[in-house]
Amino acid sequence: EALLNVERRKLFMAIRETKSSALKLALVTGVNEEGERIHLYKTINGFDTALADADMKSIGDKLAGLYDYPNDYVLRVDTHVLKKAA
Repeated sequence: EALLNVERRKLFMAIRETKSSALKLALVTGVNEEGERIHLYKTINGFDTALADADMKSIGDKLAGLYDYPNDYVLRVDTHVLKKAA
């Protein structure tokens, strides 16, 4: 049984490598019948994966100013590759 547990752990060992970062703006285009905000999402790709969250937020806030709609929030979307651990 101990050997089986070791083999199971090997199956789940993985290394995560960040490949890309994107910034997503949630622009408010209106309000629905329930009073909830209606969002239009705009995604900007190609950010350095090492960029700090505070810097991404600042950039997002500045980019949001280029749109006609108010920005509700800024999302950071990181894409990772999962590789088998050696």
